[in-house]
Amino acid sequence: MILTLYNNSFSLIILYKNLTFFIYEYYLLFQKIFIPLHRNNKEYIYSSFDKLV
Repeated sequence: MILTLYNNSFSLIILYKNLTFFIYEYYLLFQKIFIPLHRNNKEYIYSSFDKLV
């Protein structure tokens, strides 16, 4: 019983890490799409690029 509980918690941790990774990837994708829409505001673009790097 303790072993199955350990395995379940381990798989949950892996799932959580994958989920955060996917959220981060979508965030980067969103920024790549969002930055060209704000070309007028150069300060915003530079700050976004600083966050990306």
